[in-house]
Amino acid sequence: MSTEAEIQRQIKDYLELRGWLVKRNQSGGAYRGKRYVSFGKDWPDLLAMRDGTSVWIEVKRPGEALRPGQVECIALLRSAGQRVLVAESVEDIQEAGL
Repeated sequence: MSTEAEIQRQIKDYLELRGWLVKRNQSGGAYRGKRYVSFGKDWPDLLAMRDGTSVWIEVKRPGEALRPGQVECIALLRSAGQRVLVAESVEDIQEAGL
């Protein structure tokens, strides 16, 4: 089974090949330069942007549940009119039409 980091990479690579600008939320650990941004703990893992559209993506391993803080953050983003996806694979991203 793939790790969450591997799934994130696969999704990021897939979206970038389709012209999306994708930034990863580095919520913990050391800051590693321009490749990462930090929105904070419980914020979605990825932010994809293209043509004036933004999509927040929380990546989970298959069967893994959202933490309560993640549920709250996703609700907050959606209440602000943001599109938020919870994805376990590239296929979930494809099914969402990205």
